[in-house]
Amino acid sequence: MLSKLFSSISLKWRAACVMTLLALCVLLLSSLVQRHYARADLRQAIADQQAALVTRVAGELDAKLDTALQMLQRTAEAMPAQALEAANTPAAIREHFRARRALFVVFDDIYVYSPQGRVLGNFEIFANTDFSVADRPHFKYALATGKPVISEPFIGRVLGEPIVQVTVPVLDRNGRVIAVLGGILRLYRKNFLADLGGAKVGRSGYFVILSKGPAPVYVVHPDRKKIMQPRPPANTPEVSRALAGDEAPAEGVAVGGARMLYAFRSLRQVDWLLVAAVPTEEVFAPLVRAEERLAVIGTVLALLMLPLFWWISWIFLGPLTALRDKMERMRAGAVGNSEPDPVLARRGDEIGALARSFDRLFAERRAAERALSLARERLATILNNLPVVVAHLDPQERYLFVNDRFTQWHGVPVAEAIGRTPREVLGERAYESIGPKHQMVLTGSRVQYRRQIMLDGREGWIDVILLPDFGADDTLTGFYVVATDVTDRKLGEDRQRAFSEELAARVEERTRELQESNRELETFVYSVAHNFRAPLRAINGYGALVAEDAAGLAEEKRELLKRMRDSSTQLARLIDGLLRLANVRKLPLQPQTVDVSALARTLLEGLAAGEPQRRLRAEIEPGLTAHGDPELLRQVLAELLGNAWKFGAFRHILEIGVGAVREAGEAGANDEGREGREGHEGHEGHEGREGREGREGHESGFYVRDNGCGFDAALADKLFVPFSRLHGVEDFPGNGIGLALVQRIVQRHGGSVRAQGSPDLGACLIFTLGPRAGQPPPAG
Repeated sequence: MLSKLFSSISLKWRAACVMTLLALCVLLLSSLVQRHYARADLRQAIADQQAALVTRVAGELDAKLDTALQMLQRTAEAMPAQALEAANTPAAIREHFRARRALFVVFDDIYVYSPQGRVLGNFEIFANTDFSVADRPHFKYALATGKPVISEPFIGRVLGEPIVQVTVPVLDRNGRVIAVLGGILRLYRKNFLADLGGAKVGRSGYFVILSKGPAPVYVVHPDRKKIMQPRPPANTPEVSRALAGDEAPAEGVAVGGARMLYAFRSLRQVDWLLVAAVPTEEVFAPLVRAEERLAVIGTVLALLMLPLFWWISWIFLGPLTALRDKMERMRAGAVGNSEPDPVLARRGDEIGALARSFDRLFAERRAAERALSLARERLATILNNLPVVVAHLDPQERYLFVNDRFTQWHGVPVAEAIGRTPREVLGERAYESIGPKHQMVLTGSRVQYRRQIMLDGREGWIDVILLPDFGADDTLTGFYVVATDVTDRKLGEDRQRAFSEELAARVEERTRELQESNRELETFVYSVAHNFRAPLRAINGYGALVAEDAAGLAEEKRELLKRMRDSSTQLARLIDGLLRLANVRKLPLQPQTVDVSALARTLLEGLAAGEPQRRLRAEIEPGLTAHGDPELLRQVLAELLGNAWKFGAFRHILEIGVGAVREAGEAGANDEGREGREGHEGHEGHEGREGREGREGHESGFYVRDNGCGFDAALADKLFVPFSRLHGVEDFPGNGIGLALVQRIVQRHGGSVRAQGSPDLGACLIFTLGPRAGQPPPAG
């Protein structure tokens, strides 16, 4: 409301008001700054005065207490012994003090106590003097030390009022205490202590004396009811800090809520704190009156400045009014293409620059309008020649724009569609399908769908995209419709789907045929293997019988007979290997945790026992475990260790290592940090030293390496092809299916195997077991 009212005021009045407001703000800001520094200076001056006052009063109190102490000490020194030993001691004591009335200018009364604490006499005559002060701390101190002392405030036993007692011992010639003088200062009477409670600091300030220590009490206070009362610990933190030793002047809030300026000083004669307090309202009263006068002066200045600033605004803003009128006439077309007022355009100030800028802006606007009109024509040409329908609808689903393709599809002229709804243009049946989609896009969501319609008298398919249209303030102003004819694409997708289904059926049929062929092949292999076994056994058996009676045969024939038996044995082993290779896929897995380290150690001990003359140095990493079929994993390690044993036969010392793969491609990555080895040397029981601590959990990668004859790395893939050999049978016997069997077993466990090596530098076989170890392999 205020901004609307301000905007309706003319620019001259607004400038005058703003200038007046700025002047007031400057005046107010300078006043606030001056007030801040004035308050700070005044506070510091009053604080200094308070500190000087409390220092002076504390000095006077110390001087009076010192005077009282000295007067009482001189009285004690002049105290006649016969006055203490006479039968009428009280009367003698009063007679002694009556001659020294100057003491009672300071003290309200003076008591004489025996060393046992009983009252021997005093100046005033009281009925109740039969009491003992032997339990009083100040009496005990004077009796024990022989020194004078000023007591803390306490309740007297004669009148029951709070008093402070100056206690001085009376000593004989030998320094023995024969009596004790007690000068009484009654805090309810008129004396230099009690008078301080009625003293004023300024008009309404006051003095307070507090005792120090863990439980401070009021010694002097303007309110007599608070004397001898303990000070609450939560009262006035500034006083608490002063009691703790920080006696700097401070400003704080008193118990009644009034803000006070405090000054502190400790007394030298007694452990008390003198506090002077004055209300800050009284301190800053002159400053408040000055601020009130300044406010009146500022108001008067504002009233005087407003018309002055209005007149200045009129002088400076008058040309702007003329320029505004000229703009209105040009906008209304009354001026045409003429230039603004030359007088304004030729001005050298900001108004002239504004007039020239408006001229350029007006020319640029006419050019922009022509460019916008041309762009609209081009956009309309493009939209009307697109092969898609483009439309724009308002939130009430009325067409605001449609292109020519809309008329071609639906047979409705553009002019008839504008301003109407899809229900009216396309019909109720079509709207039942597209209406819910329109409601979805009106919630601000992008919608895409496909529907079937009649296109040029034939059934067709269209893809429709609905896009919400948001205004500058993020309100929904309507939505766009983009529809594309996808009939040909839909027919192609149908054909592709039919082809895919036909192809899937063919693949399934070929898969069944392949599985059947595999089963027939396995049956054939088993049949051939079993049919070959009987003749081979017969050949081997007959050969053995002939060999028993071959003593008379020639050496050459005996060699041929031996070759025949060896060949039959080799063929039998080959058939066994083929059967084992075929059985790997058929045998069900029984996965469990396998101790790979123990299994490798057992297999190597068996190999070493078979050939005890060979020297072996083995490194088996301790604690290796795997999850898999125990028997199949035993076959894997048996084949790999057997190959290492076989291909390292020519080495003077055969080295074989078994461990876990730490990083991809680095079989020996775990060699660093080994503390020992596990080895076999000849017939020494194959005992070794475990290199490092075992690890918990299952390993997924293992290696078996040796320092045997090695192989060409370029031929590594041929190692896993059945019957493929890189070395001759005469050098290294074997049937060539061991590594193929290892590969089948590892793949059955979801892993892989690879080989690394170099000629004469040894070989390293690395195999992994996948996370799905133990599951059956995929069909085929």
